[in-house]
Amino acid sequence: RIVCDVPCSGDGTFRKHRDKWGHWLPHQGRKLHSVQLQIALRAAALLKVGGRMVYSTCSLNPLEDEAVVCALLMKTQGALSVVRCRETLK
Repeated sequence: RIVCDVPCSGDGTFRKHRDKWGHWLPHQGRKLHSVQLQIALRAAALLKVGGRMVYSTCSLNPLEDEAVVCALLMKTQGALSVVRCRETLK
C-alpha cells in the first residue's frame, strides 16, 4: 500500500486558512500538475501487483486531482484502475 500525498496549492483549505487567499494564483494548479504526476508515476512503479495506491491532495482544483489521476491511468496503460473507496472501507 502506498499513500501518495503530493504537494498542492492547498486551495481546499481556504475555509480554515483564510490568509491563503492572498497567496493563491489561478496558474498554481498548472505548475504543480507535472510534479504531482511524476510523484504518482514513481509511486505506481513501486507498487506490487495487486497493491493499492491512494492519491491525495488538499486541493479542489481538477488540474491537481482528476487530471493527474487521468494522466496516470493513461500513462500506465491499464496497469492501474480506480477503485471505489466506499466499498473497500466497510
